[in-house]
Amino acid sequence: TDITQKAVERYGETSYTDQYGLLGDSTYVYAVKAYNSSGNTDYSNNGQVIAPRVSYYDFPVSDGAWYMVSLLLHPFNNNISELFPTALGSNAFVWNDGSYSQTTTVDPQNGFWLPIPDSWFGDIAGYGVYEYSIHFGQPGWFMIGGVVEPVDFTDPNDSPDGSIITPAYSYDPYSKNYYATNTIDPKQGFWVAVLQVCDLNIGGEPLQQTMQKTFPKKMSKKAFFANYGEVPPLPPKIN
Repeated sequence: TDITQKAVERYGETSYTDQYGLLGDSTYVYAVKAYNSSGNTDYSNNGQVIAPRVSYYDFPVSDGAWYMVSLLLHPFNNNISELFPTALGSNAFVWNDGSYSQTTTVDPQNGFWLPIPDSWFGDIAGYGVYEYSIHFGQPGWFMIGGVVEPVDFTDPNDSPDGSIITPAYSYDPYSKNYYATNTIDPKQGFWVAVLQVCDLNIGGEPLQQTMQKTFPKKMSKKAFFANYGEVPPLPPKIN
């Protein structure tokens, strides 16, 4: 590991904020010593600090649109009013048990809908999410999120294997239509079609197939589409 040393002198101060040239999600090690006319003290014990990552969100439709979104980091404050201050009612919409519900807070790994009435560009600070696992307790359409790096979804990392149908679906706010994709991109929300009780990992190592014996059967694609539809649910409706 490359270590770059930087000396900073401050007179008569008891605190210091290092805000120059730090890389997000990087660990920095600090040690301090005091000095006066009599000389220097020894260095303190090393202290480690992880610099936060900054993620930028662009909502470009000038007359407003629905956006399918996810967080690629753990924010310092997960309230919609802080993360996306122009969202209508400071609310997001999530999919629970076959219907939408409103929420004022959001977390990584979940996809959610944002109603943004005007174009808006902003940033969010926090610590990056590089992988996560999620459990699906029943078949159906589910919303998931991305991580820091794009993830290939051609062969989903699920257990039991083959529990999730490809492709995934995201949403184009300009055309107001879904589009199919085999890549889970950062900051986007995605619909996935789940055939049976299973686990899914995004961004991590292949899952062990520990659930295969417990759930050996799964719904067929034909039965899934007949029960849940061939395309994901439409965006929420605001009364």
